[in-house]
Amino acid sequence: MPPRKSITSHSRSGSSRKGDDWRVLNVRSDSRKSRGIRRAVVIRQTFKIAMCTIALVMAFVMVKHAFHRMLFQNEHFSLQDIEFRTDGKLSRAVVLDKTGLVGSENLLELDLQKVENVISQLPTVAEVKVEKRLPNGLSIEISERQPVAWLSCSSLGIRPRSSTSGQLIDAEGHAIACDRLRIEYMSFPVIEVSDLTAVVTGRKIESDSLKAALHCLDKGSDILMPIRASITEIHARNDYSLLVVLNSGEEAIISNDQVESDMTRFATAYQELSRKLVDQRAWRVNLLAQRNVPLVFLERTRESRPRPDVHSARNESEPMILRARAVDPDSLQPLNESRESGGNRGSSVDDDLSAILNRG
Repeated sequence: MPPRKSITSHSRSGSSRKGDDWRVLNVRSDSRKSRGIRRAVVIRQTFKIAMCTIALVMAFVMVKHAFHRMLFQNEHFSLQDIEFRTDGKLSRAVVLDKTGLVGSENLLELDLQKVENVISQLPTVAEVKVEKRLPNGLSIEISERQPVAWLSCSSLGIRPRSSTSGQLIDAEGHAIACDRLRIEYMSFPVIEVSDLTAVVTGRKIESDSLKAALHCLDKGSDILMPIRASITEIHARNDYSLLVVLNSGEEAIISNDQVESDMTRFATAYQELSRKLVDQRAWRVNLLAQRNVPLVFLERTRESRPRPDVHSARNESEPMILRARAVDPDSLQPLNESRESGGNRGSSVDDDLSAILNRG
């Protein structure tokens, strides 16, 4: 009798030949013994996975601890050398006290961005750059704000040349508190601004009048340098004009919108009138007017404000060249009459000033 074929093999072979549907029988035993065997296999696999996971975690922790101890607790990377450079008066002790660095920190753990932010909070600091110098060095390079003038504001109680209530300003208008009076600070000009609402040390003062005054100080210093004059005071009492005072006492009212051109006219008037006035009285000129410029003589003596010699800028070895001036012969007077008319010199000066300022 031929052997009987299994249903499963017959079904598969038949399906492969004829394309009929076939089914796989589930012969898994559901007995108690079978369930116990399967449970034991799952427990063994879970235990193996847990042990491998614990071993990996322990290995990672040990490696991390060893790495941390090798780098971050290594005295070889302990901060020992701090290189400090600045272009101003800020001292090394003040900067290190602000950052809290004592010289024993680990260089690899040091947050440079945090150190730069702390140093930037100092009022005189404009820019700061901190770099690591492995294995145990740190470089701190600071660019400070350079003061150019004193700030004065009576409404806020800010007084110039004072170590308690004094405020200096740089060329960009940042306020710098005066911690102590230095010799070089005493010669700085004074800028008086009356419309300030608040002044915070280390921050830029937002004021159009102060901006115009700083622009006048910058451009005016260059314009007045050839005639050896300098600005000592600038008063910004309104939003359209400035009162500029020279070290010799002369004053000029200029426009905020025409600072450079008005300072050029002021320098021209200063040079011409210094040559014409015999008694060298101080004067004030209103340059807001383009024609018929008003001129007022001030009651000041030479002792109160010494005048610089405008002719001293010329080299003494060079010969003086006299310039010819065209005059009307009918306007010439005899010598006696010209002496008697000396009291009318002020009007002649006014006419000459108008011609000078209206020239071109």
